[in-house]
Amino acid sequence: MSLDRKLAEDAKAALAQLQGPPSATAASVSLLCKSPKGTVLVSVDMGRRAVRVEDGMFVLEYKESAEQYVTVTEGAIEFGCRENKNATSPFCEVDRNRIDRRTGVWTALGGILDCSPAPTKRQF
Repeated sequence: MSLDRKLAEDAKAALAQLQGPPSATAASVSLLCKSPKGTVLVSVDMGRRAVRVEDGMFVLEYKESAEQYVTVTEGAIEFGCRENKNATSPFCEVDRNRIDRRTGVWTALGGILDCSPAPTKRQF
């Protein structure tokens, strides 16, 4: 093996370690949350930075944009609407959500829900 090729492979390996595994940035998470009206499915696509909330009758989707935010960290999933006086969605005046990834507690202006991982192979 040539020295240039060896150096290139070492550089790729070092870069891969700094960036982390691809699944850490492009994974998705599904949660089942209990509400007084039934069960809510929350799907988080970390690669697209999108959250989809389904309750059987309605579907709300939050995407990283000028009006909405989606922030996923090791400890929490936060999503909702940015403070924007020109927002076109009626939900954007009051919508703030936070799901604690350690406890499964979903805090929103409408109350507090308990969430657990939906049946899947991925971790919560």
